[in-house]
Amino acid sequence: MNIAVWIASGLLAAAYLFIGGTKLLKSKERLAENSSTAGAAEALSATSIKLIGGVEVAGALAKAMGMPEIEPELVGKARIGDIRHCYADISHARATLGYEPEVELEPGMGEIAQWLEGRVPDDRVDAAADELTRRGLSG
Repeated sequence: MNIAVWIASGLLAAAYLFIGGTKLLKSKERLAENSSTAGAAEALSATSIKLIGGVEVAGALAKAMGMPEIEPELVGKARIGDIRHCYADISHARATLGYEPEVELEPGMGEIAQWLEGRVPDDRVDAAADELTRRGLSG
């Protein structure tokens, strides 16, 4: 791979990771305090901000794995009883247990990418969707 393309790809992955991680880890109120993210905080719901952040982090992981062509397949369906929007928030664990993460997001993503390298996924999405439909659990 051309070294310039490799460097540009790495910088883009780092930017996705930083921006997406910021949206995932900071509250809507904290995002509103920053002039570069205040517009998004004002215009979008907290859940939407977290979802966008998640997509950006996933994009960074795909780039780190050298697979930027991976795109999510959004089918607009859910299993009956599924929670539609959810995001992780460790503030309660921090307050009540004194929990602090031991690995920062960016190095952790690198560790995940390294662990995934060379693994071949067993894509059973279609079979799972068929089974949910057969059992009357897809909406």
